[in-house]
Amino acid sequence: MTAAIIAGLGLGVFLSVSVGPVIFAIIKYSISNGWRAGISFALGVSASDIMFVLLGNLASAFIGRLGTHTFIIGISGGILLICMGIYGLLFKKVRIATGTSALRCSGPAIMQRSGWVVSDEYP
Repeated sequence: MTAAIIAGLGLGVFLSVSVGPVIFAIIKYSISNGWRAGISFALGVSASDIMFVLLGNLASAFIGRLGTHTFIIGISGGILLICMGIYGLLFKKVRIATGTSALRCSGPAIMQRSGWVVSDEYP
């Protein structure tokens, strides 16, 4: 039991410092708006990650009881993905960003919400 906890903590520390799009967003926010903005952004990312871990753990028991309905779930999910693909191909308008706008936000609450959104987009 102790070995599993130590291994889990080691994996958690390793994954927390892994390089990904969120670390670059934190660096950009810190450079653009100061170190407090970077910390607020990182706290928003952490809150989002904690929420998803808790939801995943709570939902795992429910998902385990859905084993008898796998065919219906598979067909429904396939139909949903096909409809989303058709909508994306035919109806969605694409806007191309130039990337010239600066990231200017005020207040730690706004930065935390930004971190939450970025963490949701790049899990």
